[in-house]
Amino acid sequence: MTKFIALLSGKGGVGKTTTAINLGSALNFLGKDTIVVDCNLSMANLGVYLGSPVVSTNLVHVLKNIYHISEAIYSHPSGLRVVPGNLPLEDLKDLDYDFEKSLEGLNGLTDFVLLDSAVGFNKEVLDVLKFADEVLIITDPNLASVTGATKIAKLCDEENKPIRGIVLTRTKDNFDLTIGNIENMVGHPVVGTIPEDDSVRRSLIEHSTVLETYPDSVASICYKQLASSLLGRNYSDGTENKRFFFSKMFK
Repeated sequence: MTKFIALLSGKGGVGKTTTAINLGSALNFLGKDTIVVDCNLSMANLGVYLGSPVVSTNLVHVLKNIYHISEAIYSHPSGLRVVPGNLPLEDLKDLDYDFEKSLEGLNGLTDFVLLDSAVGFNKEVLDVLKFADEVLIITDPNLASVTGATKIAKLCDEENKPIRGIVLTRTKDNFDLTIGNIENMVGHPVVGTIPEDDSVRRSLIEHSTVLETYPDSVASICYKQLASSLLGRNYSDGTENKRFFFSKMFK
């Protein structure tokens, strides 16, 4: 049975798409076939990040019933499989779509589907949320972002959708809130922390995943730890001291 996980954020710029790409890569690394779907119809960035902003078949074609979603799956050189979105906004005019019908075509084709949602609380987000099995809330440790994450958590509660936890991105020395503050505000645990790491930016410039381009970077290791936690495993490759540093910094 395929598990569908929605990645949601209440504010842009927190690294949601970057997390989707690298978490998918980490799950693949751990032996779990994963497909990332760009469900942000109005601001499709997945293909842009991975070096293919325009493809012949994308999610909008699927939503228009032109193609089955299995025909819109592309394999990145890193091994990650993705269903890109569509860039031309004119293709979205008068689009009457059924996310559930389209995404259901992935059920049984893979172990995990990561749904890279739009930002905020619009119809795109609600449609993705309704189809997801569970949710990861993506935020950085700044107050405005965490406030948005709190609203996302409330929305999930209203829709009776289980929240797996919070992924805290772009962590560094100068931050507004500690992990304890964030967990108290949002009401859910932090299940992964991803540091502000220049290797992530460089990997995106190279249109790849940080696990592929900089496998020994701290960010790469943290994504592997996050993926392991989702699988109920412990991940260790001799980075205990790095892990201790980040957990200590945010106590």
